[in-house]
Amino acid sequence: MFKWREARYEDLEALPEALPEGVDPEEYVIATYSLSLPSALDAWEVARALAIEQSTGTWVPVPGETPEVRRKHVAKAVGVYELPHYEVLSPTEARERNYLVQIAFPWVNFGRQITMLLSTVAGNLMCWEKIKLLDLRFALMINYLTAGLSVLRELAEDPSIKVPILAHMDFSGTMYVSPYSGLSSSLLLGKLPRLAGADIVVYPAPYGKAPFMKERYVRVAHQLTFPFHHLKPTFPMPSGGITPSMVPEVVEDLGKDIVIGTGGGIHAHPMGPRAGARAFRLAVEAVMRGISLQELAKEHEELRLALQMG
Repeated sequence: MFKWREARYEDLEALPEALPEGVDPEEYVIATYSLSLPSALDAWEVARALAIEQSTGTWVPVPGETPEVRRKHVAKAVGVYELPHYEVLSPTEARERNYLVQIAFPWVNFGRQITMLLSTVAGNLMCWEKIKLLDLRFALMINYLTAGLSVLRELAEDPSIKVPILAHMDFSGTMYVSPYSGLSSSLLLGKLPRLAGADIVVYPAPYGKAPFMKERYVRVAHQLTFPFHHLKPTFPMPSGGITPSMVPEVVEDLGKDIVIGTGGGIHAHPMGPRAGARAFRLAVEAVMRGISLQELAKEHEELRLALQMG
């Protein structure tokens, strides 16, 4: 399947494989993938082939791919971890085996060009049926740009813009929903827009109309808010079918430094949108004061009716 063979390259620095401790974290971006392979394939051979495919070569050796070129530009498979991790006997009955694969990509291959970065870490290798990019680990802060995110980045750096920049997640479902391919939600909805300078990121909440695992939902918020070099935190903005009754759970899951997105939860209020907005403010007030929504609803008709909406 792959015509590359390790024996052709005796220089260890030119190999598409290294120990994790053998690559300088200041000079590489580490990509982590989930990968399912037919049992007959050697996972390390596949990982090395993917590293070459996305850096210095292709599926067959090429004349210009010299050891000198490889030393500077070749990506390196630094980790292949089978799940479960068989040590004595491999499962003869299994048609597929599952792996976490980590590949280190030289920073020099793409520099500050985020378009080239994503073309590298999620390029031809994503043609495999069951491979998903889960995360990217950066040692340095970069201007993180793609064709769409570049516009966001330019807005974030424009000193004439004096309002917070909100990044919406429409179209993201085409890229993260599959469990086998695409990008992970935490990378697509969390780390990338934060790197591009978004102040607020709208993304699906699992309480209302959006199908989204709560553990993934919380992880996105962590990517937006946890310490990340010198980047400022970005406000998570859960949305999609959220009503005032859900405010305590939202705050319980994500904390108080958030923005809540709601449309129908306000405009569908039986007393009208003004009352719907008031009900949401009262729900937030109750949570901040540490009292139940039901207790505060005894004093406010808007909130009482909103709680009946679900």
